[in-house]
Amino acid sequence: MNRYLFTLASVLAVGIVSAQTTPPLVSMDRAKALALYAPRPEYPVEARSRHMTGHGIALLQINQKTGEVIAAQMEKSTGHAMLDHAALAAFSRWRFKP
Repeated sequence: MNRYLFTLASVLAVGIVSAQTTPPLVSMDRAKALALYAPRPEYPVEARSRHMTGHGIALLQINQKTGEVIAAQMEKSTGHAMLDHAALAAFSRWRFKP
């Protein structure tokens, strides 16, 4: 389970984007350095009991002044809506260095 959550968080963090007009993608190493608060997605009990796993990419829009996530969407689904929802819920709580 922890491996799944780490993989999901790692893959999804690659899609972090600046709130500028032309959003540059941020590398995984840079995203980790900028994240002040990055809770891992919760693995839903139902998904765990059904052995659901997957990888996806989330696109996050960050307010550059506050570091808050102002929008999050799945660019590439994990293959399960339940996992996508859990990932987006976690990423919406992330905070970054302004």
